Amino acid sequence: MAAANLIARFESKLEAQNSKLEAQNSKIEAQNAQFASIRWIMGIGFTLLALLITLLRFLG
Repeated sequence: MAAANLIARFESKLEAQNSKLEAQNSKIEAQNAQFASIRWIMGIGFTLLALLITLLRFLG
């Protein structure tokens, strides 16, 4: 009986730890998605800046 109780407590602690890890993983995935969006926005911004510089050199 004591062994079964010990195993049940250990399993509940494992489940709690797993839920914490899943929450952290979801936060990391959200940050990765945000980082990917920022990279795309910066890439588009630098491309537009390069096009503007090229246009101003041709006009100048």
